[in-house]
Amino acid sequence: MLTWLRGHWQTLINWLLFVSLGRFALRQRLDALRRGRFDWLEGCCLIQNLVGLSALLIRNDHHAIERRTWPQIVALATFFSGTGFDQRETSPSMVLNVMRLVTFLALITGILSFISLGRSFGILVAVRQIQTHGLYKLVRHPMYVSDLLWRVAYVLKNFCGRNLFLFIISSLGYIYRAILEESFLCESPGYREYCHRVRYRFIPGVF
Repeated sequence: MLTWLRGHWQTLINWLLFVSLGRFALRQRLDALRRGRFDWLEGCCLIQNLVGLSALLIRNDHHAIERRTWPQIVALATFFSGTGFDQRETSPSMVLNVMRLVTFLALITGILSFISLGRSFGILVAVRQIQTHGLYKLVRHPMYVSDLLWRVAYVLKNFCGRNLFLFIISSLGYIYRAILEESFLCESPGYREYCHRVRYRFIPGVF
């Protein structure tokens, strides 16, 4: 048993994440269905959920992982930071229309990022395979851009001081995470060359 676990522990983690994140996504979609709010945008959310969950199951095992504790804490904190937001739904209809547009942009960016990553999707700071095509030709962290757009949309829909504060903190966390991740990945000459070609982390021509 121990021998099997040593050889397959990454696969086991993938399935555990698949089950836990899948249950969370399913609850959200079913809640929208019960409330009569399952529209085309919720359908897009479902597609992204399916693409992301599939990425967990097919991803390659990492062949190098950041051994320092702090970068991994930052990675996990940013990934799960969205669970700390309050649900208020107090915004006026005009703001909600903007929210829907931002949500759609987040969905498209997220789906294209998953497709671009292929089997290299990860949550912790680790090396699987460096991807340089698709959205990764434009910026180095398009998946984080999608996550931040999600948070912008959520704050627009559920505006309050707590959510605004969490958005600012989590945004700074994603920037810090990108810097920590790159410091580890740049140990690979291939990633250093990639950073030289793709200069911007989040917004082409800006940052």
